Amino acid sequence: MLIKFPLPAFYFDGTDNDKWLVIDGLQRLSAIKNFIVTKTLKLTGLEFLGKLEGAVFDKLDRSLQRQIEETRFIFLIFTETIMMFLLF
Repeated sequence: MLIKFPLPAFYFDGTDNDKWLVIDGLQRLSAIKNFIVTKTLKLTGLEFLGKLEGAVFDKLDRSLQRQIEETRFIFLIFTETIMMFLLF
């Protein structure tokens, strides 16, 4: 998100309107939540943007926070079981 690489789509099983299940993307969703919402994740092992090593979301420059917050996501929600089996 900080180096502006497009994120792969997130896939959900939406056959039950009351409870969607993540088919693909759980690790990415968890990392985003842990970094932005629960604040339990620090940036580590960065190949690019090494100056941000050890940073937490609240300590990033506001422009970087905004870049993350304005990242577009693609969510694909399967409402028919057959659609999931055809793709996966």
